Amino acid sequence: MPPFLSGLLRTVLIMLGAAAIVSAIVNIIAAVQLLEPSDAEAIGLSRSFVVTEYSVQLLVGAVMLFFGFRRRPKK
Repeated sequence: MPPFLSGLLRTVLIMLGAAAIVSAIVNIIAAVQLLEPSDAEAIGLSRSFVVTEYSVQLLVGAVMLFFGFRRRPKK
């Protein structure tokens, strides 16, 4: 892979991974603080299910960051 594309891919992975992590953390905090049991029952989702979904997003973002920082150019 050309060095330019390799660097671009690393940068994109790092940026998207960081954005996914920040978004997941904000949404987990919002779900815990704002999702009342009656609201969860009305939409048919439990609070723990919503937090689990965002935890998976957090994990995907961490994997993206890992691969973004791990793929260093060979010298």
